[in-house]
Amino acid sequence: MELCVARARRDGGASLTLRSYQRNGLLPMLERNMQLKEAPERWQLNKCARLGRAQRAPPAHSLALRSKRFDVVVAFEERVFELILEDMAVRGGRSLQPLLVLNLDVRDNATEAGVAAPLALSLCQSLQAAVAGGGWEAQLERILLAFEQVHKRRPLYAVSYY
Repeated sequence: MELCVARARRDGGASLTLRSYQRNGLLPMLERNMQLKEAPERWQLNKCARLGRAQRAPPAHSLALRSKRFDVVVAFEERVFELILEDMAVRGGRSLQPLLVLNLDVRDNATEAGVAAPLALSLCQSLQAAVAGGGWEAQLERILLAFEQVHKRRPLYAVSYY
């Protein structure tokens, strides 16, 4: 007997099973995620974020995320990057607090995630050092150029405002 760990597909097909999750490498990725964060963090649950959807009561685990204003957001998929920028444009930028939105495009699998995580950490550490030195705004191009020279990847970026 196989343990079913996902609901049946909408088309009436078979459920995904524990064995298929193991074969696809999803279980190790979920186990890693459980060690890294308390719960999934979803931009649209941020109390200021809308992404064009009707607001629903957020799950209890998202309460900390709901009240945050971020200085930097790192997306790992261009579609998500664009949705964040679209959402920020809808908000109107009333306070003029800058938000740096970065995208490191990554395929959604354990191998690529393992490669991208240290890259994102390196980029965030460079930005943090720039903040300590007076602000990332004046140093952003230099930081991104240095990142590209070392890692052979240039992140997409945009500055938006709350």
